[in-house]
Amino acid sequence: MYVLSERLQHQEGEAFKNFVNSIVSKETRKAYIKWLGYFMNFINIKTFDELLSLDTKSIESHIRDFIIYLRDEKKLSDGTINSYVSSVIHFYDCQLHSDINIRWKKLKVFQRRRTKTVDDIPYTREQIAKMLEISQLREKVIILLMASAGVRRGA
Repeated sequence: MYVLSERLQHQEGEAFKNFVNSIVSKETRKAYIKWLGYFMNFINIKTFDELLSLDTKSIESHIRDFIIYLRDEKKLSDGTINSYVSSVIHFYDCQLHSDINIRWKKLKVFQRRRTKTVDDIPYTREQIAKMLEISQLREKVIILLMASAGVRRGA
């Protein structure tokens, strides 16, 4: 997928210029190109201008299918799906000479409602005590710091 986004960065055309130049942050620009590349790869389209050549109903259908694919098959979190779709929303919204009016509110229905994908619960006092029993001084400091700061697993 990243190879596709590298290729996308070297495209020319009005659609690409509108998309890239409307994003202020360099990091956001890089991420949006990558995420829009995922969408383009999903629907087998190679250029930004081809995205604009589709009619509104097929665009909405592709976006719906993309959301369902990310949600059900890839099992991505709601935040990740929202990021991917945000890049598509931005692409179509920043096109100056396009008559494409996508019903974003209707498409958002296909996204989940902010459900947690990971059970993120704090360690119990017993679990912390067990870790402290078997750890060395340096590890004890780290464990106690994390426990007092409320840092969760994997942070």
